[in-house]
Amino acid sequence: MGKTKYLTAPVPSDKTPAGIPYILGNELAERFSFYGMRCILVFFMTHLLANAAGELAPMTEDQSKVWFHLFVSAVYFTPLIGALISDIWLGKYRTILFFSMLYCLGYAGLAFNHTRVGLGAGLILIAIGSGVIKPCVSANVGDQFGKTNKHLLARMYSWFYFAINLGAFISNLLIPELLDRYNATVAFGVPGGLMVLATFVFWLGRKKFVHIPRGGAAFVKECFSGEGLKTIGKLAIIYLFVARQGMAANPDCLGESAADYGVDPGIFVCDLSRHKQGLPADGVAKDRVRSVCCCVVLRGPGVGRGTHYGRGRFQMLLTVNSRGSGANSPS
Repeated sequence: MGKTKYLTAPVPSDKTPAGIPYILGNELAERFSFYGMRCILVFFMTHLLANAAGELAPMTEDQSKVWFHLFVSAVYFTPLIGALISDIWLGKYRTILFFSMLYCLGYAGLAFNHTRVGLGAGLILIAIGSGVIKPCVSANVGDQFGKTNKHLLARMYSWFYFAINLGAFISNLLIPELLDRYNATVAFGVPGGLMVLATFVFWLGRKKFVHIPRGGAAFVKECFSGEGLKTIGKLAIIYLFVARQGMAANPDCLGESAADYGVDPGIFVCDLSRHKQGLPADGVAKDRVRSVCCCVVLRGPGVGRGTHYGRGRFQMLLTVNSRGSGANSPS
């Protein structure tokens, strides 16, 4: 039988895996592109949007809010689809690579067509691309580590989130300046170029990465078994409750999201009974927490004591898991 093209398990080593620099470079450039585009999006819709004749036809503030929130909602809904695509059919590497290409096409729509058609097409492609790869990218970091170097995993995730924040910080300074000095084509084109760079850097690391095989039909059976459906149902109820309560509590902060604070929301679940007692969800002291398994984004004033992080009207409750780490613990 022929030799497999890529690594399918971590190489025993106590050093940083060879694929990590490519993942960090990809993440920095991708987050630069996303937040750079996002920080000028509402201004573009309300001041620079044109009609088919090339004449200015901006949206009202209320219209731009609808478009913006639909876009953000799609970005954070499509990871559910991305996880299924990755685990059942494509695996993480191909999911990230293929949908990053789609992501790049979205920027082309924004940069070269300033009508509502270009805007809509661009945002749909970006929402699909960004959302589908979201659950795969951070999990791909964990895939690179084995038993002999898992002690480095926490440090690598620190660098991973540093890359996210650095990309977002630089783009929020640079892209509005480009829009002010030049035009929307340049302001959307530069993030698009960075997304192309991110995709290229990721492709360069293909022979360095560990490619964990997809789950296939076995994953589908596990996911849609009686126990799996019961779990999904519980998560859906909590997700809808949190979303509804957040909107009712503070409509003024609907434009904020976990990502604005350098946090990627994971699975929306928490143990509310322990939360009300001001305890971590599984009763483990913060200094013993080894991995964050999920988080709930809560919008609204004072949500009480407990494992809350954030500022102002935006807070986040972390549900923690201390039952061992494993290579993929931070999820």
